[in-house]
Amino acid sequence: MRSFFRFFILDLIEGTIRRHGCLALMVVTSIVLSIAFSVRVSDASWSHSASFGDRCVAFTMGCSPYRKELGEPFEFPVEWACFMMTALYATLRYPLQSLSNGGEKLLIAGGNRWSWWLAKVAWTVAQALLYCVIAALIAAVFCLLSGGPLSFDTSPELMELYRYTGTRLSRQGMPGSLYCAFAVVCLVAMCLFQLMVSVAVHPVASFGVMLALLFASSFSSLTVFFGCYAMALRSDFFMANGIGGAAGCAFLAAIAVVSVVLGGVCFDRHDVVGERYE
Repeated sequence: MRSFFRFFILDLIEGTIRRHGCLALMVVTSIVLSIAFSVRVSDASWSHSASFGDRCVAFTMGCSPYRKELGEPFEFPVEWACFMMTALYATLRYPLQSLSNGGEKLLIAGGNRWSWWLAKVAWTVAQALLYCVIAALIAAVFCLLSGGPLSFDTSPELMELYRYTGTRLSRQGMPGSLYCAFAVVCLVAMCLFQLMVSVAVHPVASFGVMLALLFASSFSSLTVFFGCYAMALRSDFFMANGIGGAAGCAFLAAIAVVSVVLGGVCFDRHDVVGERYE
């Protein structure tokens, strides 16, 4: 346990505090997406200012499943993809790159590969949560500047901004806080899945896998492409016959647990020190 905390504290210093580029990327992405949402609201001529909940949900609005029979062209959800890709990129390089920067000596001194691995898992979760906190703070700033309420309640007009024409749940004050918490769980599960693939294959390959997963999640209605759980336009928090709920939580939790276990087994058995991950 002592070696775990030693590794984790070092990861927070080297992997978060000293990696100014990733922190800047998180801030810039959040600002750009907040500006894009403000433009949408302005073009729609809302009679009221967007709430804090509107802005937080908009980060992961996503898109409806593509239905070829409707004859409409597929529109890739660029804003959603940018938000998700930023989290994936921010958690991609450091865990294994740290081995090439003196980490292998610390690993040998620590004497426990599982402590090292679990510290990287904890760092990945912390990094993903930090990104969500930064995005929420940026959303709060934009909300205050526009005179909107700092409430998690979402506006009835929110879904229409993204040309959603399906059946929406007919209730006021839709649960933005519950959906955002669910989306964070999905984001963390995706980052842990990427970490597992990084160890099993290679970080570059893992990022390619996650990009493919994002595209498949946006194009397909199959929930096995679990990026769709972080799409408000498909969530049962907002939409009739949407996805999520207890089954969705259990599925995402299973992905996270399996990723941690399989990744740890791969790291424990394979020779991951050296040029392979430089």
